[in-house]
Amino acid sequence: MGILGEVIQNAKGGGILIPIIFLGIQADSSFLKLVREKLGEQSAFLSKEGFFAGEEGLYFLICEKEIPFLDAGGGLVVLGENFSAKNAPAHLMRATCIYPFRNSEAQNFVKESGLEKISCGDCFGTVVLSGNREQTMVTLQRNICTLSGSVTEAGDFPITQSLFEKEDSVSVYELLAYTAIMLLIGRKDLL
Repeated sequence: MGILGEVIQNAKGGGILIPIIFLGIQADSSFLKLVREKLGEQSAFLSKEGFFAGEEGLYFLICEKEIPFLDAGGGLVVLGENFSAKNAPAHLMRATCIYPFRNSEAQNFVKESGLEKISCGDCFGTVVLSGNREQTMVTLQRNICTLSGSVTEAGDFPITQSLFEKEDSVSVYELLAYTAIMLLIGRKDLL
């Protein structure tokens, strides 16, 4: 087993790292930087630039599109806003997929893969933006099952830190996808 396999098998506490795979998202994007910053030392990260591991590995972030067969092991797959079929692996198994509601290629990919799905954006999405000028809110429009098997009930989730004020802020879709990731991994505290 290579070093990467050892890192995955020997996560703190003897558990397995939860894979979060980003397809159609650049490794240097503001969105990926935000996820990496929030999960900090609890994550390991693989991209074409290299492999980086925190000391308390719980999450394994992967931003590498050259993987033809992908078994996400019950983790997450996050599709970028501009996802296209060229960003997709030939086979994808065992994951919950977060995708942009208005991207038809992403919709087709998720439908054909048969994966559990969480759509973000538009009034018909699972996760949508709501609120007012004083408070940004993200609304979960239906109950979802977290990766640990518990249920997160539909409702509003205030975003405590404005991600829109930074110069390299994330898009609305990315804010919704970030919220979906944190809800699915049981980290409401990072909203």
